Amino acid sequence: SYATMQSIAVFAFARIWVGNDFVMNHATVHKGIGDFAFKGSDIDGNFNASYSNLFKVGKHAFSGTIFGGSMHWAGSTIYGPIEAFAFADMVIGLNGDMSNMTILGGIRNSSFSDIHMIGELSFQRSIIHGIGSFAFYNFQCDQFILTGSIINGSVGDNAFRGSDFSTFDMSETIIYGNISMLAFTNIRVYNQFTMAYSRVYGSILYGAFKNIQISGDLNLHNIRVSENIEVEAFSGMTIGGNVNLYRSAILGIIKGKGFLNSTIFGDFSMERHDFPAAGIASGAFFGLVVRGDFSFKGSNVHTVYRRAFLETVVFGNMNWENCTFMNLGLLPFAFQGLNVVGEVIFEYGRFANNSLRAQVFTGMQAAGLNLAHCNIANLLTNDTYGPFVGLGLASDTDSAPKLSLADNSIQSISKYAFRGVGTWQMDLNNNKIRTLENGWSVFLSSAHSLAMTDNNPSKCSIANSIVSCQCTTGTLGTGSFCDMQHCLLSALNNDVSRGKYIGNTGDTIRNGDYAYAQCDKGHHLSKGSDDIECRGGKFTSDVPLVCSRDPFPWKTVGGALGGFIGLCVLILAGYKLKGQQERYKRLQKRLEKAELALKGAKYEEVFAEELMDLSPTEKKQYVLDQKLYSAALQEASSVIAEDELAYRKAWARILQDKVHAMDLDILDKTDSKLTLELQLDTAQVPKQPLIAGKFGAEYLNGLQEMFSERMPAFDTEMKSICAHTSCDLILAPPKSNDRIFEKAELCYNNNLRRVTDIGRRSYIFDRFMHMSEFLKLVSKVPTFDIIRMKNRFSWEKCKHAKDTCGYRDLQVIVRLKEYELLVELQLHIRSMYDIKVRTDKDSLGLTGHNRYILFRSQKEKAQQLYLAKWQQRLSDYKAKMHTNDKDENQKPVHTIRERNVRRQPGSELEELLLGNELGEDHF
Repeated sequence: SYATMQSIAVFAFARIWVGNDFVMNHATVHKGIGDFAFKGSDIDGNFNASYSNLFKVGKHAFSGTIFGGSMHWAGSTIYGPIEAFAFADMVIGLNGDMSNMTILGGIRNSSFSDIHMIGELSFQRSIIHGIGSFAFYNFQCDQFILTGSIINGSVGDNAFRGSDFSTFDMSETIIYGNISMLAFTNIRVYNQFTMAYSRVYGSILYGAFKNIQISGDLNLHNIRVSENIEVEAFSGMTIGGNVNLYRSAILGIIKGKGFLNSTIFGDFSMERHDFPAAGIASGAFFGLVVRGDFSFKGSNVHTVYRRAFLETVVFGNMNWENCTFMNLGLLPFAFQGLNVVGEVIFEYGRFANNSLRAQVFTGMQAAGLNLAHCNIANLLTNDTYGPFVGLGLASDTDSAPKLSLADNSIQSISKYAFRGVGTWQMDLNNNKIRTLENGWSVFLSSAHSLAMTDNNPSKCSIANSIVSCQCTTGTLGTGSFCDMQHCLLSALNNDVSRGKYIGNTGDTIRNGDYAYAQCDKGHHLSKGSDDIECRGGKFTSDVPLVCSRDPFPWKTVGGALGGFIGLCVLILAGYKLKGQQERYKRLQKRLEKAELALKGAKYEEVFAEELMDLSPTEKKQYVLDQKLYSAALQEASSVIAEDELAYRKAWARILQDKVHAMDLDILDKTDSKLTLELQLDTAQVPKQPLIAGKFGAEYLNGLQEMFSERMPAFDTEMKSICAHTSCDLILAPPKSNDRIFEKAELCYNNNLRRVTDIGRRSYIFDRFMHMSEFLKLVSKVPTFDIIRMKNRFSWEKCKHAKDTCGYRDLQVIVRLKEYELLVELQLHIRSMYDIKVRTDKDSLGLTGHNRYILFRSQKEKAQQLYLAKWQQRLSDYKAKMHTNDKDENQKPVHTIRERNVRRQPGSELEELLLGNELGEDHF
């Protein structure tokens, strides 16, 4: 301590052992600490070099040393660099205190790589002239603190790559350079990562935070970046908590793929954020998944470019309240590919030029869109497209999704402004709407409701898909629009012979004026109106003007009578021909719909569309069938209602658990990857092998003999996999023959080969991560192949688990290469499986499993009954088609699909109807 030295030379203290502390605080070393000076030393206590002054710390100076206590450099000044590998491969038992240091030569490449520190490392309030590449590579410590420091240079490439921290605190740090490529890639932080109130006088470059894993929050609020967030800067992240960019400023642009394929399990806040220079580039949030809300509330945004949110999924709401969109604002297709489970809210926002551009919401999916109180004056159109074309609004609730444009300053609505509107609630109250162009209401025919009466000069409403308007003074219309446009006579006088419409002011008929019919001399008006009014650009009648020659008495009576009779014959023949053609089209359409239903389409989805093509009697019977089917399903569901509630509560707890949620994301990726690698075909129907000469009960007995021979070896293989993946194997009791025959009858038209769970095994897991590892190992077993996976844990593939009343599992069907037997593997999560197998009984003496069996039986019988009616309807339609084919005067045009069904008795449809597959296994 307090010593003044020329240098600590190379290997000066290498491989020494100190039983207590090594102290050199307040020392001055003019030439610094040489290369390898303390290499491999073992100091049981602390190393204290606080408030020292030295020129440098040489290469490998402390590499491989072990400090049993802490390392102290607080307040020291290093006039040169900390050289490469200076502190590499160290083990520090407690903390590292390097606060208030000045390192004028910077921290060089790999200086602190591969260090294992039990406590915290603090560079708090230090001045560092740059951090080199791989400087803290593979570093491990409890807390890493850079709070209040100044880095006069960049954070180098891969500077913290692969490091592990409990907490990383870089708040209030000033960086006079970039956060370079891959600077923090692949780090793991088990609590919070914060850079709040920091300043980056450069860019966050490619991959700077790529593939980082943070169990807690990523806190970047009040950060200021002078230039850009570059391509893939935050790509591939997994954040267990929230991402906070509140009151931050990106003075450049968030470039394409800036947040590529990242997953945030909490909320993503960019509230009160400034994007003043360029804004949000195309694809900036490509593939981002936010499990909570995504909020830009109160932000200033220069421009949101095309497809900025392509394939972005938000499970909560997206909030743009009080945002100001400057310069170009929202460009067309800005939100294409965005999928929001909740609402998208722009309430009290301000748009560039008070306008919404054409196609700005094209390709966006949400439960609602709120544009109220935004001072919008114009809904711009581009050729034939408005702002909402291609917008998909679909609510999870019973109420229709809502598009709100209430409390704005809209004065006129053009013809194509609302093109693309679906079955929505439309709120246009409290605007200044006077004119609505002719044709605007055509696109509202499917709207659920229209509120446009309060404080609008012209008022409109909708009932039974018909829009009715009350026009204000100075505007006119024909009931569904209000406008001040004039009309043109040329629109009426085209192809008119022996007469025309005329007006008082030439070709233009002013709004509210009339056009008058005028026939040539010797002709009279036989079709059309004497006078028609111009109302808002449209005449009150569009019946063409026809002027006929004045008749000569008696001279043409015979010819007229003959012509009249001939005309009647032609009309009747035309109606008959048209009627037959329409009938054939309807029969073909019904045939195709019935085929879809028999191939597995959801009956409820086909039902609504089918109603449009039935006679009143058929429609009444069809509605009755649907009601009976729905009542039967409700009765079946009531049996398991309490269990369903328990399953859904258990699932909710799983989603709220951060570990489970992160594991689920890993399981989803494994599922998708294996589906792609194994080229699994979801359309393929898995079948048990044929047994020559055996059918029905004999076939089943033969199949069971093959299972009893092969399954012991299969179970041995699977027990080995379970031992590596922490799962419990449950050997379920064999499925009874009665149940197998019942399932074949109710679900597969008596086709026993379609029953895939004759051989079945259950595997119970505590974590989804272990389930993912299990799948990877199963896919590599050489004695069988995976042919199908059904992942009911996937939010995208099984959103509500209605078919299983809330229960979720993952089913894998494998085909044994010997005998080609199918075995069903059922992968369960323990918290839900325990509910399923609990043995407490209800008032009827039924356990949870007994209730499920009863529910399943009632549901399958209801579906079979409903399917039988589809089959009868299909049979009737096909009989009509064959009958009509025999009509020599009319040859209907059949689709390729329908011709194949008629000509090929072994076609897929015949198999579905008869349970007969190529004539070999009609059981």
